[in-house]
Amino acid sequence: MTCNHCVANVKDSLIKIDGVKNVRINLEKKNAVVDGDYNSDEIKAAIEKAGYKVVE
Repeated sequence: MTCNHCVANVKDSLIKIDGVKNVRINLEKKNAVVDGDYNSDEIKAAIEKAGYKVVE
């Protein structure tokens, strides 16, 4: 992620997942914190579908 547009794309993708209650993204650290009861594989798939690489 390199800009606020990237942040919005990832956040919009993640918030649509069943069980996700809140998404906080830190552009400087290039990470996302997701709150809720969700499947982590769905989170990874949504990030990749949005065009970004998941780094653990």
